[in-house]
Amino acid sequence: MNEMNRKILIFLCAVILAFGMLPGMPGDSSTAWAADGNVCEIEGTEYASLDGALAAVGDGQTATIKLLCDISCNSGIKISDGQLITFDLAGYNLKITAGSGIGLEVTHGSVDYTGSGSFDVTGDTCGVSANGGAAYIRVGSASAASAGGNGAVALSGGDAVVEGDVQGGYNGAYASGNGSSIIVNGDAAGTVDPTMGSGATAGAGGSVTINNGDARGVAYGAYANGTDAQVIINGGSAVGTDSSISHGIHTEGGGYVKVTGDVEGGQYGVVALGASSVIVTGDVSIARTINGWGLNADGGSVIKVGGNVVTTGSCIGASSL
Repeated sequence: MNEMNRKILIFLCAVILAFGMLPGMPGDSSTAWAADGNVCEIEGTEYASLDGALAAVGDGQTATIKLLCDISCNSGIKISDGQLITFDLAGYNLKITAGSGIGLEVTHGSVDYTGSGSFDVTGDTCGVSANGGAAYIRVGSASAASAGGNGAVALSGGDAVVEGDVQGGYNGAYASGNGSSIIVNGDAAGTVDPTMGSGATAGAGGSVTINNGDARGVAYGAYANGTDAQVIINGGSAVGTDSSISHGIHTEGGGYVKVTGDVEGGQYGVVALGASSVIVTGDVSIARTINGWGLNADGGSVIKVGGNVVTTGSCIGASSL
């Protein structure tokens, strides 16, 4: 080996060793960059990874984790022992991406954030899940990558707030169980499933509220099924995106949907079955020109529309049984 080749080899080895010591290499689920190698702090104590900071918060403890740089966490996070976590973004961006399962799951405790910056969560089966009466989550956006995934879920009394958009292959937002609620201050989209996927879905006892955004789903824009199931869309529309089979709104079993904008569907604008109720302050329209219904109420259900019901061709404007 001549002298020049030897120097090149030494230089390459030094580069490999240097990068191998950076945070975010295999064995650490968070990737980031900070001048001193630490990525966050709790009351002045710095940590080289987000995992390390979370591990330092004991059961039932309250902690503010302040970011020192942008952080990308490449595995899911679960809070289950009563920890009350607030992320101080401090102008940086926090991104959680889980290649499998749930991006951020809280079963007992809370996750919130403060400060400027972004807080985005992506999972495979679910973006964020608040499961249980002592569970609370607030994030910037939530999404699920799989075709059967839900962007945000609240179950058994859990509460979730998403300050931006939610998206899943199945449901954008799904809440079920007494006291369960999701608030989305953006758009909610169910983008893949053509049979049951919706932008916003509420099961018995669950509530989904969309503020200043639309609920869009391949099968249903908004769907409420069961006693005390409700979907409220303030300042946006409910849209079924499949032009041949979708419903703008579908309610069953005592469900309730209110939309202060317009409703658009493929085959049905609004369907209310089994003592359900729907209020729409805007217009209702459908895409089909045959075998379509603007409104369809059955089983003692009530549909109230403040605007126009628009159908074309041989489609029926309204029907009831």
